[in-house]
Amino acid sequence: MRRAALLLGLTLAVGALSAAAAALGSPSRTTAVGVGEREWRVSLYRTRVPTGILKLNVHNYGEDGHDLALRNRDGRVLAAIPEISPGEGDTLRVRVRRSGHYVVFCSLEGHEAKGMRSRLVVVKRKRR
Repeated sequence: MRRAALLLGLTLAVGALSAAAAALGSPSRTTAVGVGEREWRVSLYRTRVPTGILKLNVHNYGEDGHDLALRNRDGRVLAAIPEISPGEGDTLRVRVRRSGHYVVFCSLEGHEAKGMRSRLVVVKRKRR
């Protein structure tokens, strides 16, 4: 009886460890991208990302307020965050399902025209 209980306990422990190892080895569906904003520039710390959830970690290094938005190549704004004060930060989360070229930009009046935009290339996520 004790031997059966010990075997059952070991089997459960091995199963739990296998599940934990599989979870750690699976690729995350969220890709973090650092974004720096300052007067008339948006800097992406990654310019090529896989499809899935993007977590744009934005910091305003400028002297003026700036916001951030993501636009697809059809011109549709997929997501945006409100104005960020100088020295502050925020996070924009958005699910991008299609590969292609996107624009990350400040949508405050006149800011994009002065150069506050960067191109982001989204590629199809590789299956494992």
